[in-house]
Amino acid sequence: MVLVLLGGLMETFYSPTGQSTDEGGGFTSTGAAWMSVGSLAAALALAVLVIWRRDRPLLVTLAGAAAGALLQVGPVAAMIGLASLIARRRGGQVVVGAVAAAAAVLVSTITDAYFSARSESIIQQFVVSEAGPAERAEVPVAVAVIIVLLSLGVPTAIGILQRVRGSEAAARQSRDVLDVELARSREREEIAREIHDVLGSRLSLLSIKAGAIEVREEEYPKIAGEIADIRWIASQSLDDLRSLLGVVKGESRPVSLTELRRIVEESVVEGQPVGLSIYLNEAEQAPDRLARAVVRVVQEAITNARKHAPGQFLTLSVSGGPGEGIEILAVNPLPERAADAPGTGRGLEGMRERTRMVGGELQAGAVGETFRIAARLPWPVQS
Repeated sequence: MVLVLLGGLMETFYSPTGQSTDEGGGFTSTGAAWMSVGSLAAALALAVLVIWRRDRPLLVTLAGAAAGALLQVGPVAAMIGLASLIARRRGGQVVVGAVAAAAAVLVSTITDAYFSARSESIIQQFVVSEAGPAERAEVPVAVAVIIVLLSLGVPTAIGILQRVRGSEAAARQSRDVLDVELARSREREEIAREIHDVLGSRLSLLSIKAGAIEVREEEYPKIAGEIADIRWIASQSLDDLRSLLGVVKGESRPVSLTELRRIVEESVVEGQPVGLSIYLNEAEQAPDRLARAVVRVVQEAITNARKHAPGQFLTLSVSGGPGEGIEILAVNPLPERAADAPGTGRGLEGMRERTRMVGGELQAGAVGETFRIAARLPWPVQS
């Protein structure tokens, strides 16, 4: 900002309009006075405009170039804008800005060096010459070329340096993000390994024990079916645990709603009557996140009925399609006496959370003599 203002004041002072004063210090013409006022106003405006050089570098460059060429305020603003433009933009904007800045520098240099009297020129002040203040000093072409090259080369170099530093900063930021993600991945794998070692071994032991008892079913004829269920549940729980650990580690396979009937049949144990109806359009096109939410809600609804209303008939329906969403309805009669089933009470809350994660809603509670779970999950149409 200071550079632009200082450059504008110097150009105005040394310009022909700035020098057009009489012995008393007044302007020799009204036009010269207005030109000087306009140049000073432009210098002030550019000094303020360069504040936005990071957000509007092309605007600063073009405004600085126009003012420098037409109002004799110097190309400093255009040079500052060019440096910022090279640092922050690419392609056509850089080309346009570079051409405008080069034109402003050429016009300013040629006018100052070859079309101004020595007293009106900044460049000629530094040239050794016997010319008087009202005469024009001879400026070697090499000097003018060097001035033009420096005026364009310095902001270009600064812009390239800023771009390189910006790229390095972005690379460091990306590396930091990757390091954080890698650390999280390692932490997830460690947690998954710990869970598998603890719960996996216990579920495997439970399955083995149940299998050993099942082989001796003649000794326990009354509970043979229950033992088979325990062994099957332990086996399925182990599979679910491995699937869950795959999700934690980011290695889970996609879930398809075309497999929903099979998944439900696998989730139902012997002695649990279930009436299932599935009406899904384009089930194979359902997004993995939606399909996974539907499967988990359905599985949890079956588990909830088995725990709290054992032996009661569960009516389960899943319907919907793209655009209309998916509706899940699970209804079972309330038992005469609440079942003494172990649990954390997190089943319904888990279903609600699953539903919220995909933008849906779930309602659960007693309706008359039945317990009703109703969920609606949106299924956006893929464009």
